[in-house]
Amino acid sequence: MQRIDRELNTSLDVKLAMQITLEWAMRQAGTHAGLVGIVQEKGVKIMASQGYASELDAYQDSALPVAAFGLQDVIESGSPRCTVIGGADGIISLLQNAGCQVVLPIRRETTTIGLLLMESLEHEPVSEDKLAFLQRLTDHAAVAIANAQLYTAVQAANLAKSEFVSFVAHELKNPMTSIKGFTELLAAGAVGTVNEAQANFLQTIRSNIERMNTLVSDLNDLSK
Repeated sequence: MQRIDRELNTSLDVKLAMQITLEWAMRQAGTHAGLVGIVQEKGVKIMASQGYASELDAYQDSALPVAAFGLQDVIESGSPRCTVIGGADGIISLLQNAGCQVVLPIRRETTTIGLLLMESLEHEPVSEDKLAFLQRLTDHAAVAIANAQLYTAVQAANLAKSEFVSFVAHELKNPMTSIKGFTELLAAGAVGTVNEAQANFLQTIRSNIERMNTLVSDLNDLSK
């Protein structure tokens, strides 16, 4: 588990964390196919998969529907499910001729943020020892995935902040240029003689324009 933790924490990429989780899960459980994805409002967005041929083609651009594969109970209960296909519960498999399906929730605190689904051709349930390991694996994966999601959100917020600062700095330049230009014309007497009081006011305007120009330049430097 320490080795898995090291691999999970080598990157703050959600897809890579899920790929590592799936590889270890399939390796330990001995299943023939599997997928792992993020739980969304419309279903499960598949982030990584192995062992499937064309079974997942229909879900490349859309979420895996939870109702069609009976995944809602796992999401809501937060409990794993191991089912032998063909029983009375009517569970539908993705893998052709699958004999057993294991579904584990990836939970962060009280919320199911992802699902790990694996299928085997054997009609035998996963042993209790393997199921216990898979639960521990998903617990550790949940932390890495949540951290990766937070990092992605921070990056997006930082990008939005930089774009906003850059936009504001650019938009301030235009009125400042006009104010500075007309102030210079007034001070030069282009529209009439300027008395001492008016000259003082114009000097104040010029000083503040220079100050704003410095602030805008600083904003541009920060955004870069």
